[in-house]
Amino acid sequence: MCGFVASYVNMYREGSTLSAAILGIFSAWAGGFGHNWIHQPQYRAWAYLSLDTLWFSSDSWYRDHVLQHHMYTQTAWDNHLHGSDPFMPTNPTMARTFFEKYLFAYIHPFFLTFGPIGNWIA
Repeated sequence: MCGFVASYVNMYREGSTLSAAILGIFSAWAGGFGHNWIHQPQYRAWAYLSLDTLWFSSDSWYRDHVLQHHMYTQTAWDNHLHGSDPFMPTNPTMARTFFEKYLFAYIHPFFLTFGPIGNWIA
């Protein structure tokens, strides 16, 4: 969180593209930690700090992610089931293509990096 705060102050003072990119990196880290901390009750305060600081409602994240997605993972009730379609289908009832069966595991990080941007554009 110290890196996030320092990069936020730096971006506010400088206003440069580089400082905004650095803030983006620290924001992504804080969001990732918040996502992991929301799963553990003993770290929930850290989750609230990191997610709410980034304007993600930690209460909504807890309900939508932990109480919805984790309870109904890869079922019709999973609100994440079609969230990465068509770039990264996760529905276990659908037939897999050659790409999804044999190649996807090796380029999975690429899709996790650029998939949300592609979904947003689509």
